[in-house]
Amino acid sequence: MANPLLHRVTAVLSSAYSDTEFRETLSALDERATNHDAESRRQLRLHLQRDVIEHDGHVVDEFGKIADVSTPTRAQVYSLLF
Repeated sequence: MANPLLHRVTAVLSSAYSDTEFRETLSALDERATNHDAESRRQLRLHLQRDVIEHDGHVVDEFGKIADVSTPTRAQVYSLLF
């Protein structure tokens, strides 16, 4: 069984610093992480999870808009075909 910490460290070390997304992630973590105690890490994790959930909610909203537009279009195409 693989060690989860080893997997994470390997993933970080294999990322190139020239990767823009990786650099932005490190920058965001650097701005948020002021202490290295358990409570700070827990709060950081909670804030990051909240940010991801909010972002995913925006993505779902956008897909909902696309679905709202595509449903009438699909009905029109079906009516032309049959």
